[in-house]
Amino acid sequence: MTMRMWQLGALALAMAALCSCVKFGRQTMTMQHDTAADRLLIFQVYEGIQGSEEKMTEREQEELASVFSGQRTFFFANWLFEYNRKTIEDGVAKAKQKLAGTPGQPSLRESEREVTQAGLALGEALLAHVRVDNGRFYRNGAGQLCGYQQVTVEQVSKLIASVNAALNRMVLAGVAPDETAGNGVRRAAAARGHVWIALSGNRLRFQIPATAEEYWKKRQELGKPLQDAVYAADTTLESLRAKVAPVADAWQAPQQGWFSDGVYVQEIGLEGAAPVTLTLTLDPAYRDNVAAHAGAAYGIHELDVTALRQAFLGGK
Repeated sequence: MTMRMWQLGALALAMAALCSCVKFGRQTMTMQHDTAADRLLIFQVYEGIQGSEEKMTEREQEELASVFSGQRTFFFANWLFEYNRKTIEDGVAKAKQKLAGTPGQPSLRESEREVTQAGLALGEALLAHVRVDNGRFYRNGAGQLCGYQQVTVEQVSKLIASVNAALNRMVLAGVAPDETAGNGVRRAAAARGHVWIALSGNRLRFQIPATAEEYWKKRQELGKPLQDAVYAADTTLESLRAKVAPVADAWQAPQQGWFSDGVYVQEIGLEGAAPVTLTLTLDPAYRDNVAAHAGAAYGIHELDVTALRQAFLGGK
């Protein structure tokens, strides 16, 4: 497990413990890239849907409604990002208004205008290419409340190109409060048309320009929880296993990461044609405090999720 995955596991467990919102105990994302159609299909399954309090709060009911009624999907507890169509639509409208200007107000600085234009282009690309279809609630074999979503990304290669172009524009136009060597490396990469995200088959690659000092400093920071667990005065083999296992087991996916030639690379998935499944376990504990409201408002159904997934992914 790379240090990036250690960070993901630790962050996920912390979020599961602290977030006062609707959460899920486990997420499974199955990804199928149809290269001939230039389409990316993602089947999302959320298991152990629950609230953070003993009883479901009004805020949690509103949050559940916003997900169920809108195009909103989560990529591993927002570790990668959350796609919220309404938020993007609002951002696009604000960017257009900002670029149009307000009478009596000073015009945008050139760097601010460039960042806003890049953000607008990115938002419009996401709206044009991504669609989220909500499924239905059901219970898994353990009796936990679950749900699923189907995400379709059309012309995915065009969308990724738009994302990379927007990121390069933002990096070049952004003015860092303190110019560091890392900022210089990223700006130089952006000037060369850096590829930040790439998709090959079912392998997703993130490429982040950085200095070796930044990389090793981050590794040390992320490795500190493990070092503390190993060198604690009361550490035994059993206690160490108890501390490390939840984080080590949280993330299950074909992945690898490395640092080379001034770029940190993280790959998730495999290049072949078969669908790739990624699983993140946030919190194995479960309390059944959302099902009553979900059942009354939306219904809880008997579903064969495996068959639904295979049908969505073209029988794979």
